[in-house]
Amino acid sequence: MSDTAQLKLFKWGEVEKEFLNPLIDRQMLVGDKVMLARVLLKKGAHVPLHHHHNEQVTYILEGALKFAIDGKELVLHAGEVLCIPPQSSSRRARTGSPAPTLIFATAAEKFATTMAALCSLLTRVVPGRT
Repeated sequence: MSDTAQLKLFKWGEVEKEFLNPLIDRQMLVGDKVMLARVLLKKGAHVPLHHHHNEQVTYILEGALKFAIDGKELVLHAGEVLCIPPQSSSRRARTGSPAPTLIFATAAEKFATTMAALCSLLTRVVPGRT
C-alpha cells in the first residue's frame, strides 16, 4: 500500500450502478493496485471479444456464463472461479436462467485504458450478436 492509501469499506448496495448498455450493468471499486467489479447480465447479454493486459479472476455468483478465451470455450456456473491469464483475448455470453452475476478482479494497472475500450464496444453492441 502507498503511504496515502487508507482502509476502505464498501457495501455493494451503495456502490453506483453503471449502465453500460441495455443488457449490462456494472458496479466497480478501484484501489491503489487492484480493482473489483460486479457485473449484472440480462437476457441476451454478451461481452464482445476484448484483450486482457493483466491476469483476471472471475467468480460466478449466480447463473451461468459462457466464455471463449483464446479460442477455447467453457461454461462457468455459480460458485465456480476462473483465472484468466494475462495477454488473453476473451468474450462472454449469457446462457439460460437465472441471469448471471459475476465478480471479477484484476490489477488496476492499465485497467482504465482497457475498460475505456471495452465500454466503447459495449455501448455499440447489438443485443444477441457475438
